[in-house]
Amino acid sequence: MANPFAMPQPLEIRRVNPLELSVLWADDHRSTYSSDYLRKVCPCESCHEERRQSETGLRVISQEVPTRVEMSQISGVGRYAIQIQFSDGHNTGIYSFNLLRKLCPCRECREAWEQKE
Repeated sequence: MANPFAMPQPLEIRRVNPLELSVLWADDHRSTYSSDYLRKVCPCESCHEERRQSETGLRVISQEVPTRVEMSQISGVGRYAIQIQFSDGHNTGIYSFNLLRKLCPCRECREAWEQKE
């Protein structure tokens, strides 16, 4: 595995289906994210504040929000990020490429980030 701390550059960002996003990085690493995971870690200010107030650091989803959300649209933001429109109407989070790489749920990336911190 290449250095996950280097400036990440995606070669391909693809919505595999409404529940899954795939990113192929320039170092040939592929990250696969579920829509539920990306919604729960949304970096927008209101979600960040909700997580800050939570003991676990994860966003507490109220019962009005469906437990299964889909990604209805993905848009590029400049050359550094994407923005996701979720089926629950939420669309204010900007997922930078740095953040996406750090959020990679694979075991190798999680272990690398844990060792760094």
